[in-house]
Amino acid sequence: MVILWPSPTWSAREWLLGTFVFPGALASAFVLLALPAPGSSCTGSGSPGHPIVFHCTTSGFALPALIAILMLIVAVVAPILAMIRLERIRRRSEADIWVPSKL
Repeated sequence: MVILWPSPTWSAREWLLGTFVFPGALASAFVLLALPAPGSSCTGSGSPGHPIVFHCTTSGFALPALIAILMLIVAVVAPILAMIRLERIRRRSEADIWVPSKL
């Protein structure tokens, strides 16, 4: 961002893209992968002649699998696409600046 913000190469749209999407999205992919998976445990108790009573508890929160996979894909693909866009704009502006003059 030290190079991105003071440079006149990019518009405000690219500044926001480079500030929020590029550095943060890959980190969010790792956070999604590091979240603990939900779990459950069951215990049963009973005595001879009496039915066994089960008590089950769950912990954690789980997203539906399709939503979790889509979020992970977006979290990985978005910063790559942002980086490609910013690099294309930088190369285009660099080519405009360094046009050799005709003698």
